[in-house]
Amino acid sequence: MSETETTPTPETPNTNGRCGKGEGNCRGGHRRGRGFRRFFGAALFIGCLVGVPWAVAHAAGGHGFGGGCHGNGAPKTAEELREHMGKGAGFMLNKVDATPEQEAQVDAVLDRVAPELFALKDDKEALHQDIRAALTAPEVNADEVELLRKEGLQLADDASKIVIGGILEIARALTPEQRIELADAAAKFHRE
Repeated sequence: MSETETTPTPETPNTNGRCGKGEGNCRGGHRRGRGFRRFFGAALFIGCLVGVPWAVAHAAGGHGFGGGCHGNGAPKTAEELREHMGKGAGFMLNKVDATPEQEAQVDAVLDRVAPELFALKDDKEALHQDIRAALTAPEVNADEVELLRKEGLQLADDASKIVIGGILEIARALTPEQRIELADAAAKFHRE
């Protein structure tokens, strides 16, 4: 710090994004430890590769992975979803030199998670139709739309619980060093 800067506190955070207590960014408080950041970064990276985009898009009523931009659209079967998730997991496992045992553990998680996520598709589509009907009715009923909004949030919550459960199982299959390597790769990916 220069002579003109003060030591940041939660009441007076430093505006340059650095914290006076240890290293790292601070937005009014102090960051968690390095191990937590690395684990959380790895979990986010795994989630991005394994299915959070699909889960959020489909559970919340979006158009799915690809959305037609590249002509691939959303998976039409649980098997297609499992294949897509497997590609992301394969990339991740290759990055950390996973053992065959770890690959088998991750495959088992994906085999369980993909059908669970895909099962939400019908609920998502029904919700999408209900929202469309409510918003195109001669008179829009705000209470009905609010209930549908809450249903959408519950559906997204259900999907996120499935995804996070899978992420935790996958994280347990990896060593701390592998999770750190994934977190570092995720940080590098987001900087570029």
